Amino acid sequence: MTLRQWLKTTAVLSLLCRVCLGAPPPILDQSSTSFSSSAFVQADISMAQTFMPSLGGQLWELDLFLSNRNAAENKPLFVSIYNTQSGNPSGTALSTISLYVTHGWYALDFSTNQVSLNANQLYAIVMSCPGTFNGISPGGSFDDTYSRGMSLVQYSIGAPWEEYTRARDLMFQTWMVVPEPSSVSLCLLGSSALIIGRGRTIRRAARATATAT
Repeated sequence: MTLRQWLKTTAVLSLLCRVCLGAPPPILDQSSTSFSSSAFVQADISMAQTFMPSLGGQLWELDLFLSNRNAAENKPLFVSIYNTQSGNPSGTALSTISLYVTHGWYALDFSTNQVSLNANQLYAIVMSCPGTFNGISPGGSFDDTYSRGMSLVQYSIGAPWEEYTRARDLMFQTWMVVPEPSSVSLCLLGSSALIIGRGRTIRRAARATATAT
């Protein structure tokens, strides 16, 4: 391997490794944005929306369309991600974010919460607003517009979850960061090529030395 080839290989390897180490952009995965109805999250009443990711990776952002029915109450909304069992939220929350709501779309940043989701596995977005009388109203659709999940309601703490027919799907979007194994493979391939090239150079140098002596 000549010096020029060595420098070229090193430059390519450096570029590939920068690609490997760079953070991939979030990808819009699940989306339900049809608006024709709403739900109610208040006092002991909680709402949930189940969803099934198409992509496996880290949940980066969750978007919700929300309205505060009485801003003077000044109570936070709690939004959690749960695993499911038999189609209902189950176990301990994977992560929870709280926010204060007025009206509109809200982007909830889960990027530092390390929520890993598997493709084609059912999860639940659970919303609660304890201590309120009027509470928060998530936007939704009366028609079943989202095929990979559904809305659920829990009318009191510990009560069973039920299908919510007034808004069969709530409005939400999930953004995922997906690992890029192709970039990692390229980086490893480049490393292997560089090591092989260096080995050939060393062997050639050894043969040349032996011939000269």
